[in-house]
Amino acid sequence: GLKEGAWVRVKRGWLTGRAEPTSQEELESWGADAVVSLQDRSAGRGDANHIVAAAASASGLVHRVHALHPICRRVKISARERKELSEVVWWSVFYLEQGLKVLLHCRHGQHRTGVAIYSLLRSIFE
Repeated sequence: GLKEGAWVRVKRGWLTGRAEPTSQEELESWGADAVVSLQDRSAGRGDANHIVAAAASASGLVHRVHALHPICRRVKISARERKELSEVVWWSVFYLEQGLKVLLHCRHGQHRTGVAIYSLLRSIFE
């Protein structure tokens, strides 16, 4: 299977999913051009969003935050979360079409990230 953090060619760009970065140095070592965070700015410690925001202001990295609550235990997601997920897909495709390296992450890089990547790939390859 695909390993966490492996870059995959999608459209003109590259796509990967990971757990939240633990430092600005770690984030910068991943080489992303655009980061899509799948959690509230206030979720948990909120450290990842501060790290990515600092890297974005220092390097011109594109950063978008989408409020998605953990979805692994629920079959149904709210209308607001469906809207957020569709925006994640739209912005990710937009960045990929520009040839950027797009990183999607949530807290652990599993459920929200996996669902977002699945939705993104389904929208492209349908």
